[in-house]
Amino acid sequence: MGSFRKVWAALAVTAVIAAPNPGLAASPGVVNKAGFWAIGADGDACAATLKVEPGVTFILRGQAGQVTVALFAAKPIARGKVGTLVTDAGGFDFAPSYSGPKTLYYNGDLDAAAVAALRATREVKLLVDGQPVMTTPFEGTGFDEALDALVACSKGQNGWWGAGVATAGDTGPALNKEGAWSLQARKEVCVAMADLEGGNSLLLLAMNGGADVTVGLGGPGAERKNRGDKGMLVFDTYAVAFKPSYSGAHYMQVDGLLDPRSVQALRATKTVRITVDDRPIADAVLDGTGLPDLLVALTDCAAGKPGWWGQGAVR
Repeated sequence: MGSFRKVWAALAVTAVIAAPNPGLAASPGVVNKAGFWAIGADGDACAATLKVEPGVTFILRGQAGQVTVALFAAKPIARGKVGTLVTDAGGFDFAPSYSGPKTLYYNGDLDAAAVAALRATREVKLLVDGQPVMTTPFEGTGFDEALDALVACSKGQNGWWGAGVATAGDTGPALNKEGAWSLQARKEVCVAMADLEGGNSLLLLAMNGGADVTVGLGGPGAERKNRGDKGMLVFDTYAVAFKPSYSGAHYMQVDGLLDPRSVQALRATKTVRITVDDRPIADAVLDGTGLPDLLVALTDCAAGKPGWWGQGAVR
């Protein structure tokens, strides 16, 4: 399960997509001329990372010109209700979201005033419920240049940081012939996604050559997920009990892998229903979406094979 936990962190952290992508933030990117900020693009977002101290990274993530913040800490962060980003011009309060014990992020975009305050500040502090969790200088780090580069990168522009994100002429992830499922490789994992009502998406993930498959639900525009202890996947009349696992406020996934019988039931199903603690959180009709062929494509993608989805997973 360790590998899948990394995958889910990276997806929900498909958002700062609304949340920061750990895989992206961990990548070195291209360092600015001041030698402090690394800028890199991954998928539809860009990240600017600043090493605060060993094991601690402050992150700005940009998507379509909008910017948000995150922190990867060396030690578990005590969870709280109010996060505060403190600059020379004052503080900006936000509701903190978490992805694992050491990752904190703002699940939203900084407004123009907050971005301007960051641009002008000499030092940034991050607090949770009034308690400091990070302090780092911005003065002398070339932040102004890094911020401009991040915004440009997130709009698809190329520059000293390399290539920007794919935008304008890009159609996004490839769709199956029925137009219901997108499919793409994210490093060693392949992700199939079908949009549902209410901003939700049904997610199917495969890795290890397609031998391991799991299911998730969520999206940056989805309603906040009320957490629970007992989940149920119902494929037509076949029910699969699972323990829900959460990544941020808007993503939930099966905390485990589907066994072969469950995958076969998924392949044959016409509907899917997901409940948590007996509360329905998703109902979808999958008949006519090309699901059986999609699952074959998902397996091929996870095995590293190219196809209508583009390149396969890295193995």
